Amino acid sequence: DLAALVLGGYGAVNVYRKPVIAFIPTGSELVPAGSELQRGQNFDCNSVMVKALLEEMGAKVILHPIVKDDINAISGALNRLLPQVDIVILNAGTSKGGEDFCVKYLQERGNMLFHGVAAVPGRPMSITMVGPKPVINMSGPAVAALYSCKWLMGPVIDHMTCNAETKPPLTEVTLTEDMGVPPMFSMFSSLDISLGDDGQLLATPVKGRGPGSRGMSAGLLADAHYVSTVGEKPHKAGETILVRIEH
Repeated sequence: DLAALVLGGYGAVNVYRKPVIAFIPTGSELVPAGSELQRGQNFDCNSVMVKALLEEMGAKVILHPIVKDDINAISGALNRLLPQVDIVILNAGTSKGGEDFCVKYLQERGNMLFHGVAAVPGRPMSITMVGPKPVINMSGPAVAALYSCKWLMGPVIDHMTCNAETKPPLTEVTLTEDMGVPPMFSMFSSLDISLGDDGQLLATPVKGRGPGSRGMSAGLLADAHYVSTVGEKPHKAGETILVRIEH
């Protein structure tokens, strides 16, 4: 494309500026990747994941160091970044726990458009306008952050850069096990894909918790994802569904 422009006599063209998005990980339990993990601590994996996802979508990302669960520290980070960026993502502190300060702080700081979505994981996310800038309070669990990026941030970045929304094509697969979906929410489900004897694509739901769970990383590394609609009924083994292949 660039060569064709040059051959057509164009030495410069107008382009849309990449949106600048700041990501602020919050949580007194978080430590950077590569740290020696102590009891009660968690690695900050979301900074690495979200930065890569947003850059792949076409944004420029500013990563802020981990902010402890302290309202003054959160306020200070937000004040420093708002003048520099188009969007701020505050990660965690979205719910009603003893140290979930972000929701109350944002309600006082700006115009909260909503708090809570009919989607899981990541249900308690919110968006608040602080002046002309949107501040997105994204849920902390890694799979919730993954879903939020794919569901919300992709379309937002496409809108800001005037790109047509692009998604991987849907592929038909056959379930090897029953797959429950809550009727009151849209649910983001991870699946492993294998090849059946007849060449048919088989999908096995990845369990993120409970008996047979392989942990959070299994959901992040799944071959495909399925997003249910509100009111959808559970699916039985042997049913065919349409999924987006990720790997």
